[in-house]
Amino acid sequence: VDEEPAIRTNTTILLGNIANYLNDG
Repeated sequence: VDEEPAIRTNTTILLGNIANYLNDG
């Protein structure tokens, strides 16, 4: 149930940024 698609999108982007940060060391 996506009542707030924007929040889901922002969360996905944040998770992606965190993954990139960890990969960069």
